[in-house]
Amino acid sequence: MHKSDFLQLPAVSAFVEWFALQLSKPTYAHAYKTARGKAYTFDGLGAAMQQYDWRFKFHDGDGKLWQGTSLAQNQAALDHITGHLQQALAVGDDEAARTWSTAVMGWGGVMNGNAKWLSENVDGLAAHISGVRDILDLQDDADAVLKPIHRFNAGMTKVYSLLCSRFIIYDSRVAAALAWFVVKWCQETGLQQVPAQLAFPCLAAKEAANAGLKKVRNPSVADLRFPALIGASQHAKWNQRASWVLDAALAKAGGTGFGDNLRALEAALFMWGYDLGSSRSE
Repeated sequence: MHKSDFLQLPAVSAFVEWFALQLSKPTYAHAYKTARGKAYTFDGLGAAMQQYDWRFKFHDGDGKLWQGTSLAQNQAALDHITGHLQQALAVGDDEAARTWSTAVMGWGGVMNGNAKWLSENVDGLAAHISGVRDILDLQDDADAVLKPIHRFNAGMTKVYSLLCSRFIIYDSRVAAALAWFVVKWCQETGLQQVPAQLAFPCLAAKEAANAGLKKVRNPSVADLRFPALIGASQHAKWNQRASWVLDAALAKAGGTGFGDNLRALEAALFMWGYDLGSSRSE
């Protein structure tokens, strides 16, 4: 289904209208404590964006150390990586594509498995990443269109968010937050089940099996259910759909603190979705 057709579906259109209001006139709050005991309280997504906190530390492809926590510091690091990665793809430089894609994984804390895959598949890597980027930029989530995408996970979504047009990172925290808002919309409107087009699949948090307090990253309640995310093409499909919904909501919201900054909205959802457990909201 093409982006324009998806956004015209009644349920999708209605949710976009409602979610746009949550950007300009928020009615929901959220709070939690991190595993390290730091408390966050948000009276809306704008507050979540303002409290963005992702502590990163990595060496880029030139050996330069990057570190920081704020949204501006993160954006500066990502802008730097993006320029080099785009250049590598433009000239078909496989080694540079591996180097700068690995830098993305370092920034995002998802080196395990991803760095190894990039090294093992370096031959033709620039063409591969360019090809997936071009598929995603078709703005069509049909299974036949996405079938050639064989690797898409919490690491590669970060890479393509830097390369594709209006494309967010779809990880466990962003997915959890978006699904949480779908639940609130369903409850407000009296829906007993989540419309299929808005059943954003959720991912488990990356945490130790023996963690004392498990993070909740699936807001399913009663018959309002969200499936687990399984498979590369399905990850790509829902990454697209989430991007389309958020982009459309930004356009409708107009003059909010987010402006036209899709990355800022993604960052707000990232903060919101750290833990949905009610025990952290008291």
